[in-house]
Formats: sequence, C-alpha cells, structure tokens
Amino acid sequence: MSMPTAPAFGGSHAARTPKHRRSLFSRSQFERTLLWIAMALSGVVFFEPAPFDLLILFLIGVWLFGGLHIPRSHTVPLVIVGILSVTGLLTATLSTTLVTSGRHVIISIFLYIVMVGLAAHVARAPARSLPIIFSGYQFAAIITTAAAVSAY
Repeated sequence: MSMPTAPAFGGSHAARTPKHRRSLFSRSQFERTLLWIAMALSGVVFFEPAPFDLLILFLIGVWLFGGLHIPRSHTVPLVIVGILSVTGLLTATLSTTLVTSGRHVIISIFLYIVMVGLAAHVARAPARSLPIIFSGYQFAAIITTAAAVSAY
C-alpha cells in the first residue's frame, strides 16, 4: 500500500488551488475602462464615424445585452426622442436634398441613442459612472486644448 505524498514546501493541496480564480480585469472594470476611453476619444474627430462613435455604440450594445434597465423616470425624454426621430424621418422625405437630410436624421438618431444609453448607465450607478465620464472628458479637453495651442 502506498502512502499519499505530502505537497512540496508544506501546506495542503486545497490551500494552493483556489476554487474560483479571480481575473485581473472584471467585466464591470472592463466596461468602466472602455467608457473612460470613449470619453477621452470624444475630442478626436479626424473622420466620420469618429472612434468615440464606434466605441460608445459598442458600449451601449454591451450594456443592453448585459441587462441595462432604462428607468421609468426617463419616459418623458424617451417619448420626446421618439417624436423627434419620427418627425425627422417624415420631414426628410420632403427635402430636395435627400442625402443631406437623411444624414442629418441618422446623426440625430445616433445622438438620441447615445443620450438614452448614457443616461440609463449613469442612472444605474451615478457615483461610479459620473467621475469616469468627467475624467475622460477632462482628459479629452486637455489634449484638445494642448493640440490647439501648439498649432496656433
């Protein structure tokens, strides 16, 4: 009969093997980092769609599939956004420059989606979200101002 061997360097096997390994980057921390990067990139627009536009749409999609809840207190702004979107689409059909008016409506709807997504995200945890958003905007403002001053 063979005897079980003791683990090397003392201790037990259970103490060395954690049941749940923690990742260095949790999902919520990943989302907060992407939110900060999106806000920091808001000052960079060399082409359309800007990096901010793509990243914020990705984030809103992640939040929606992650169970983002739009609070009931946002009902009035949602109705207003819906009315603005529908009237924008209707008036675009009456325009003589359909491409220009269509682009305007699409950009407006994008901005409405960003507004609703950010508002719902901030409503979920304002103490955690607002400092991230403001910090990213401050970074973007500093970099944009430095670039403008250096170009002058």
